[in-house]
Amino acid sequence: MARAAFVSDLHLFARRSHAERHLPQVRKAATEVDHFILGGDIFDFRWAQGCPRAAIDSAVSWLRDMAVQAPQSRIHFLLGNHDDHRDLVARLPGLCEELPNFNWHRFYLRLGSSVFLHGDAADGRLTAERLLRRRETFRHCAAASWKHDAYHWVLKTRLDQIVCRAVHPQRLVVRRLLAYLRDIQQGPEQGVESVYFGHTHRQIDGLRHGGVVFHNGGAPIGAARFRILRAEVEE
Repeated sequence: MARAAFVSDLHLFARRSHAERHLPQVRKAATEVDHFILGGDIFDFRWAQGCPRAAIDSAVSWLRDMAVQAPQSRIHFLLGNHDDHRDLVARLPGLCEELPNFNWHRFYLRLGSSVFLHGDAADGRLTAERLLRRRETFRHCAAASWKHDAYHWVLKTRLDQIVCRAVHPQRLVVRRLLAYLRDIQQGPEQGVESVYFGHTHRQIDGLRHGGVVFHNGGAPIGAARFRILRAEVEE
């Protein structure tokens, strides 16, 4: 068995994120495992402040540093809806050539009986085709300053937690994810036993549904709880 760790939804570059206080812990975890999975929305280009090109450059540098600082670990970068940006995607093959322990996946990663994915497939009854179309039409253009201020107010009043619970009730989320996994032939019928995902910013610790156990580490956003998930996987 190999050791794995999964972290998602850091939303780096966004004002609403307090991921910086967790980065030492994240970097340490990467050095302690065989597989370190970055589960999407690690970067947030929609809510990034400053020059978009500079944000892309910073993301590439951040990924490079992560791989260099954990040479014994395989670094898997999964894209989420907020960092599936065509300018970043265009540079990922170059990172794979440069860094022998780095690879990337647009939608999911399978390791033994475990599947790792971002989780935006839980936003509706999404098939692989519908999720692709949703990603392709996602707007990454920078939000207006007043929207940043409004979002900050929502987080300060903790309204985001009410919205998250209303939009992403746990049972509905895992039901939708299981339907998506079956659509891509990665369900329990294909031997999947555990699923690790993010996106909803709500922690889930071993919720069983349809013969599969689901895990979510939350997000360092507002009052949401956050932790790095650990797993043992077959290679």
